[in-house]
Amino acid sequence: YLLSFIKEKILRKRIIVSLGVILLSFYILILPHLEHPLYKNKPHVEYERFLSLKEVSNIPYQIWFTNFSQVVLLIFSYATPLVFLIFIAAIFYARKNKKILLPMLFVLGPIIFEILMLRNIDARYLVVSVPVILLVAGNLLEASTLKRKVLTALTLTGVICSGLLLTFFPLKYHQMIYFIPNARNDFAQYVTSWPSGYGVKEAADWLTQKSQEKNMFVFIRDDSGNPEEAMVVYLRKNEKIIVLPVGLLDELYKNRDHLILSDPGFYFVSRGNQLAGMEKRFREVARYPKPQGQEYVGIYEVIK
Repeated sequence: YLLSFIKEKILRKRIIVSLGVILLSFYILILPHLEHPLYKNKPHVEYERFLSLKEVSNIPYQIWFTNFSQVVLLIFSYATPLVFLIFIAAIFYARKNKKILLPMLFVLGPIIFEILMLRNIDARYLVVSVPVILLVAGNLLEASTLKRKVLTALTLTGVICSGLLLTFFPLKYHQMIYFIPNARNDFAQYVTSWPSGYGVKEAADWLTQKSQEKNMFVFIRDDSGNPEEAMVVYLRKNEKIIVLPVGLLDELYKNRDHLILSDPGFYFVSRGNQLAGMEKRFREVARYPKPQGQEYVGIYEVIK
């Protein structure tokens, strides 16, 4: 889409060639990883999100209708109702204005593909399209024949109110759109449930502060996401802390007098109450709850 603004053919050709070289180089770099047995033998759960060609040929209209309604609700709630209404108006106006038509195709192409080919749609699938939705809405406002003062007042009011709400009261905004199923799921997933980042940095800061008193091994479940991967990132440069999978706990604890860190402490960072079946070996020393208190990041000291 951006190439359409570049009128000089030689410059456009150079950009296309450069992008081709970048993509080819990237593929060459990751090819050894794609051919690694650990990757090839790992189940690719992402493929299960797509409908097979056989399923699509059977016209799964119920799935398509559900996906369509989810897209509408997600754009309405996350792009704000004002942008949603302007975007709908732009769809009807696009055939009259080529400036809007091209970005409109860029928006609708991925959305139509996702509606037809995915088993269900989450907000993450619209990330590619949302910035262009804003561009389409802006182009329509610019081309509109309505009074500029009216448009400016409406737009600024909507943007300022939404911006202030999202900046200072993000939880309130999500609670306002809680009636939308997808928004409710995202709220649980990214705010109140374990994938949320709330409490993660606080736990890392606690461990960093504690490491000033003594060296420590920090154990995490062999899992991905928060807080496991975050602990690796936050604590990786701390010379007094070594982060390890909890499967190594027994061996290291038995040999704690002969380790690379002298007189170390042993701690476990939990995803809520998921303690890897070692509840009797841990003593809770800190807890950082997520909003609404349903989940938390826990820090436990290994006592035996």
